[in-house]
Amino acid sequence: MKTAVTFHQVQIIITVGIGYDRNHNPIPDHVARKQCQAIANRVSRVCGGVTLREVVGSYQHDDGTVVVEPSIEFVAMASNDERTIATMRGICQFAKDQLNQESVLFARTPANWELVND
Repeated sequence: MKTAVTFHQVQIIITVGIGYDRNHNPIPDHVARKQCQAIANRVSRVCGGVTLREVVGSYQHDDGTVVVEPSIEFVAMASNDERTIATMRGICQFAKDQLNQESVLFARTPANWELVND
C-alpha cells in the first residue's frame, strides 16, 4: 500500500432541491438529472471530483408552506482560497438558476483528508 497523502482543505457541500421549483411546480426527473449532471461537471472541474448524495430536505417557503422534497448534495474537497470559494458560490448560483430554486445551501467546513492509493 502506498503512503497516504494528507490534504488540508475545506469540504464543500452544495445542497439543491430537485422536487419542486420556486413556484411549487414539480421538476421532471429527466430535467433534474440533466441539471445535476451539469452541476456535478462544474464542481468536478474546480475540485477534481465530486460525490453526489440523494437526501430529503425541507424548508419553509415565504408563503408559509413547508415543503419536503428530494434533494441532491454535491460534496467535494476544495482549496480554501478566495478564488475557489467564489467559483463554488458561482456554481451555487448556476444550480439555483438551472433548477429555478429560491435558494441553494452552500456549506464550507475545514477538513483534513487523505487520498489512499493501492
